[in-house]
Amino acid sequence: MRSACSLFHLRHRAGGCLFRVLPSDPEDDEGHAGDDRHRHYRLDIFDIDTPGAGGKDIKHVAQQVRHVVADGGDGQAFDRLLQSKLQPSALEMVDKHLLEFIGRVNPTRLKSLVEPPYPAIVMLIEFDDDNEHKQRAKAKKAEKILAHFSERYAQAADAEEQERLWTIRHSAAELLTHVDGTNKALPIIEDGIVPRERFQEFITAVYELFAKHHLDVAVWGHAGDANLHLQPFMDLTKLGDRQRVFKLMDEYYDIVLAMGGSPSGEHNDGRLRAPYLSQVYGPELYQVFQDVKRIFDPFGTLNPGVKIDVTKESIVPLLRHEFSIDHLYDQLPHS
Repeated sequence: MRSACSLFHLRHRAGGCLFRVLPSDPEDDEGHAGDDRHRHYRLDIFDIDTPGAGGKDIKHVAQQVRHVVADGGDGQAFDRLLQSKLQPSALEMVDKHLLEFIGRVNPTRLKSLVEPPYPAIVMLIEFDDDNEHKQRAKAKKAEKILAHFSERYAQAADAEEQERLWTIRHSAAELLTHVDGTNKALPIIEDGIVPRERFQEFITAVYELFAKHHLDVAVWGHAGDANLHLQPFMDLTKLGDRQRVFKLMDEYYDIVLAMGGSPSGEHNDGRLRAPYLSQVYGPELYQVFQDVKRIFDPFGTLNPGVKIDVTKESIVPLLRHEFSIDHLYDQLPHS
């Protein structure tokens, strides 16, 4: 009863704050992200996956129950695809750095799919309308759009060919499991999301950040939501790299938040992103989170150090001197 009363009073006290944070246009079904950071949260909370992205020197692979494949483009193609309202069910991407990495460690994986020299970005677009005629019509419209910006394009409807093309996107798994001595891909800044109209700017900023820190970068993710995954290769046995982890996190989240984005598009906040949540939501709403936590967990016994009241200083001791997929597997529940 005490919790219920406390929550009732909190609802009345914080109602104005919550109202200001939620989107003001409930009819924006396409989830178009504007410059206002809080409007973009609608994408994160309800996982509305709609198309949109931009980039130069791009290879397009549009897949549904048929594909449109094209090479080249100057970024305008994605704006046109978005404006066309074709609404693909998936719009995925991998960048040339990831393709180059796969080409080195497993040359046969991409054979006959994408050949070097690799384009800056490979996009995979899927239509899954329940009507084959609609699928065919949308694929044809996408093909016409791409033809204005790309030197090569093609369609494919075969299910086996679809699965083969998705190998391009699934190749990111090679990066996650690869070990280069003590250098390993670290999942420390791998889930940022920004408004879609800033997607190309986001990618450029990521490349500049990694160049500044002299780190190799490989990018993949959900271009339809401008949600990028990237895992830098670092050596946690070295003090310098352990220190650089936190510098990289600070600078990366500054980039994401400055663009009106969120540190986590789909993988949750947990411990590593928790210190940045007050910047994401603002002090007023973050205070509401703290109050709710204290109402239901007044002694802080439930998941201490996760999401609420977490500082950067408190997560520094949690950084291990090694990281591996084996360790990640050990933490998963097993029946």
